[in-house]
Amino acid sequence: WDDISGNNHHFIQASPANRPSYVSNNLLRTYALGFGSSLTLINSSLLTGANFPSSSASVFVVWGLNGTVNEYGVMSTINGGNGYWRFGGDGNGYMQNFRNARLNGYPATMPSQGSYFSSLIVSPTAYTFYLNAASKGLQSPDWGHGSDFIIGRDEQGNYINGEIAEVLVYNEALSDSLRSLVETYLYDKYAPPVDLGPDIASSNFCDTTLNASGRYTAYAWSTGATTQAIQVSQAGTYSVTVTNI
Repeated sequence: WDDISGNNHHFIQASPANRPSYVSNNLLRTYALGFGSSLTLINSSLLTGANFPSSSASVFVVWGLNGTVNEYGVMSTINGGNGYWRFGGDGNGYMQNFRNARLNGYPATMPSQGSYFSSLIVSPTAYTFYLNAASKGLQSPDWGHGSDFIIGRDEQGNYINGEIAEVLVYNEALSDSLRSLVETYLYDKYAPPVDLGPDIASSNFCDTTLNASGRYTAYAWSTGATTQAIQVSQAGTYSVTVTNI
């Protein structure tokens, strides 16, 4: 997975059997990498003290789970081998990304299915995980940059059964305003606002198709239809409510 920042911190998988698959218009309704048992990407050059001189990091991930997944990890930084993104025993996270010691029961109530944006902001004074821009609570930091950066599983070896579309890594703790800008960029890219086009004004009304696009997971039209597109044959006001990823 190429590093497009120009810093050449590419993620690779030397074993063809363990490489994730390239998928499109699937769970995340866009191009992504499909992960499952033993499928990972690894970077061995990014996690050094020189690359994180302020003992801070910000990581943003667009990811989703195929069906119900009991235990999984989305990424790991290998600081001791004990971190989970979701532990099956109680449904909570036991996260150790960018930490020396794991946080037990944090983040609480991690999902077992669905699609998400996640943000992890780590500073010398705070450690906060956000799911779909909602904070899971402020925690005390225990900085550790780790060794290998692995995408596709947690530090305990639990693989994600799902997709990952994008990973952004900053070597600083972004402020709330900058974090919000990045999250807005990701939302606009992967879950853009619905747009039915301009209003139609015509004296000779013909059958017209209204299409909300295929970027969403559910549709609820004012007509009662639940499809991506509807055909209308009479004048009126039509609207749709969509569910994004």
